[in-house]
Amino acid sequence: MGGPADTKRYMVRHVNGSKSGPLTKAALKSLAANGTVSPDDEISYEGSDKWLPAWTAKGLFTEEQLAGYSQSCGPLTMLRHGRSSLVGMLD
Repeated sequence: MGGPADTKRYMVRHVNGSKSGPLTKAALKSLAANGTVSPDDEISYEGSDKWLPAWTAKGLFTEEQLAGYSQSCGPLTMLRHGRSSLVGMLD
């Protein structure tokens, strides 16, 4: 139970310019589930300067949320960012 992954904190940079965080993994997933964090937002680890599209984080959004997102942004955007950018970030 309580290992190093449990202490990781995440930051969110929303498309409207506001920021959220630091957030636990559970809090980040909850905000994604209720729509506060969208696939268009960017996420990072606390203390990192690397921001990546939230939709690339494995396990953050449901398949339904991502299906709606991929239809709205189109395949070129999905390919440009590369779905695997954050694979495992929330593991």
